[in-house]
Amino acid sequence: MRPLRREDAQAVTRAMQDRNVVRMLTAPPHPYLPEHAEEFLARAKDAPFAWAITLDGLLGAVDIADHLGYWLAPPAWGQGIMTRAARAAVDHYFSTTQAETLVSGHLFDNPASGRVLANLGFEVSGQSQVHVKSRGGLVQHVDMSLARAAWETGATALDHGDL
Repeated sequence: MRPLRREDAQAVTRAMQDRNVVRMLTAPPHPYLPEHAEEFLARAKDAPFAWAITLDGLLGAVDIADHLGYWLAPPAWGQGIMTRAARAAVDHYFSTTQAETLVSGHLFDNPASGRVLANLGFEVSGQSQVHVKSRGGLVQHVDMSLARAAWETGATALDHGDL
């Protein structure tokens, strides 16, 4: 993992143009244009908890602002990459802040994301409707949260060199 940078714009655009990726995220529009990637990367530049996931190129991103968010390009799906990246981000977040809770969640039709969050110790805290730009409407969302105390009891050793 490394900070996101402007040079990632083409890879971000390419990944977000994949309907299978963008339909599982709330904010990105479809179609996703290069200027959307530029805006995303400009916001991420100064974010304290935003990273690129790389291995022979950009595979995805993970960030924590008001919630834990992430995405991964399809060639990297099903390999445990997101669980490892999100774990590093969550560990870094709780290790460097005084936050008592971290929230996240997933769209009802994205059980893979639910498994990532469950593997990190997140628990279901409710359900809501969220607007998904790429779908043009409201979609059922599974709300999840991770308490600091739960993270502390389940925390694993983290090689901060990964960040």
